[in-house]
Amino acid sequence: MGAFFSIVIILNATFMPGFVRNKSNLILNPIYIIAEVGVIILGIYAFYRFFRNNSNIKYAYLVLMAFQLFLQIYLSFHMQGAQGVDDFDVRNQAEYLARGVYKWSNYFSFAPNNVGTTIIYSRVIKFGLRIGISNSTLLVNMFNFCCIDLAAYCGWWILKREFPKQFDKDIYLVVCVLFFPLFLPALIMYTDPLALTFVTIAMYFFKNVELQSKLLNKTIFFILGSSFSSLAVFCKTNAVIFLIAYVLYILFKKVSLKAASISIILLLGIYGICNFGYKNIENNYDFKVQESTRFPYVYWIAMGLNDQTDGTNHKGNIDTWAITNQYHTPKARATFDQQLIKKEIKEMGFFGIINLWARKINIQWSLGTIGAESRNYSILSRPSAIYKYVYGFKSILLFSFSQAIYLILWIGFLFRSLKCLKSLKNNKLSNLGIEVLIVLFTIGIITFHMVLWETQERYAYLVAVALLVVGSSGIKDIFEKVDTLLNNKSKEKLSLLTKILIFSMFFGFAFGISNFREYMTSSTPILGQNFFRKQSLILKPHETLTERIRPKDYFDNIETSIINVGNQDKITVKLVKGKKAKDITNSMITYSGGPGNYLLKVSNKSDNSVSIPVVRSISSDLLQEPIEHHQHSFLGIQLNENTVSPKIEKSLYLTYTFLLIVGMFLSIRVIKIKLNEQK
Repeated sequence: MGAFFSIVIILNATFMPGFVRNKSNLILNPIYIIAEVGVIILGIYAFYRFFRNNSNIKYAYLVLMAFQLFLQIYLSFHMQGAQGVDDFDVRNQAEYLARGVYKWSNYFSFAPNNVGTTIIYSRVIKFGLRIGISNSTLLVNMFNFCCIDLAAYCGWWILKREFPKQFDKDIYLVVCVLFFPLFLPALIMYTDPLALTFVTIAMYFFKNVELQSKLLNKTIFFILGSSFSSLAVFCKTNAVIFLIAYVLYILFKKVSLKAASISIILLLGIYGICNFGYKNIENNYDFKVQESTRFPYVYWIAMGLNDQTDGTNHKGNIDTWAITNQYHTPKARATFDQQLIKKEIKEMGFFGIINLWARKINIQWSLGTIGAESRNYSILSRPSAIYKYVYGFKSILLFSFSQAIYLILWIGFLFRSLKCLKSLKNNKLSNLGIEVLIVLFTIGIITFHMVLWETQERYAYLVAVALLVVGSSGIKDIFEKVDTLLNNKSKEKLSLLTKILIFSMFFGFAFGISNFREYMTSSTPILGQNFFRKQSLILKPHETLTERIRPKDYFDNIETSIINVGNQDKITVKLVKGKKAKDITNSMITYSGGPGNYLLKVSNKSDNSVSIPVVRSISSDLLQEPIEHHQHSFLGIQLNENTVSPKIEKSLYLTYTFLLIVGMFLSIRVIKIKLNEQK
């Protein structure tokens, strides 16, 4: 199954990346990507040849880790913002919990699986407040980076112990540092970094179980692995697939039925105890699901089987949440969704279901960005120059590079799966190591979302380290094959390879130039606090509310959500700078402005009290100053910068292509030198 899914994903990622959701334009053309794959894998092979049995590899480690550390610190300080959905709910709630306010948003009755993550983040923010760090966004960014680094280290350590005398771990370090989508989720305060970290720590402890000879040590590591697996589920429900994978792994590995039974019972017992403890933690934070807003689990199954939306939450005018929310009780919603599931399966038929599964695989597994392409900040207090190259409209080179690394990893995954199949003896999986568990877990995530659950690109993130571990081993297997194929005519073969890569690069280069002429209109927020989940504030007759906002950059238009339906004739909204005032009562208005101090004034010109929607937040870390005399209340406004520019900057594209070509020649030069030394 691992080999089969690898082939399907490689074909999708090569020829149809983002096809179903029309995201193909986020990366360069396939010809360029294939050439890029060739150059990068050649560079990794040169690294492999140069540092193999070389004591100087420690310097390569220092350079790679210093690069990643610098990048993480820079992004932590310069990329501070939030999406206007999900992560801001988590962020806002965590801020309240950190300050001892235990009133939960209705959002968590719809998504109770995010409660664990929110509580953990609240403890991080509370710790920061105790030591005098008021910038919780910076603190959480750095905390998330540390978590992902820990997960990455666990993957490296597993390879070191799985293949102690081989080069797998060193290849892993290179591709891990270069695979930027592994680290980008740190800048979004959501479940993914924590779940990934706890799952990978659990893998680390389960690997330790196999290394121990004493029963006591085995038991301790088994308990730790089981506990961290449970903690991962506490943060993200679909992490339960890892526990299922481990049960299967135990059944494959254990010869004794008694030993297997004891291990599984102990695993489930620890999970039950941990789950009971986590529920008590939720109770200590006064969390209770509000039944009126709860959605049944069958809702996500019905969504995952929706042929019209490709198994996603919405498409076009179809919004699965709104359709189910027409029913006002959980029981009515569950009944509707159960009937909907039967209807969907009946209408699709066998071949329709296969077609849906194919589309879901394309959505979730064809883009190496693994969800980073859908991230954007709509809530932030200041713009960042690097933003447009990370999550913004200039991210095409970053995403193209990530696509190439992603493809290389899946090619490695395929080779490793095939090698594992070949190495089986007497049909016993006991001959294989912990990588069987990792492959089982990866297959489980693929099949779970393909067959049953909702599909989104970011759901692939949970197996990012698993993909890196198995993919790196597969890359090493490929390199070993290459070593055996190189003979006395190696120079001629390398020269032919050089010609093929140069031809591919320039052919792809010619296609890429078309992106210079493809102009895009983009609207980037330079200040935003227009969160859609709002509360009401009463404005008395002829009362005026004032809020100070301080944009740090130029803007072209303003979006507001200050006026409720029916109050358009009663309220005026003005943006004031000095003696100049601009009426911005409409929800969206063109207005050019620059850095400075502004007053946002909302006036009730009627003789009756009116209600206006406001954003409630106990912290203004990403927001402006609160409304005067109304603590923790903010007016919904967003200032945007509109730009019309080519899809890719010519100078950046040419520089990137030049570096690839230079890297290709240097790699071939290193390989030739090492071959001559070997002779």
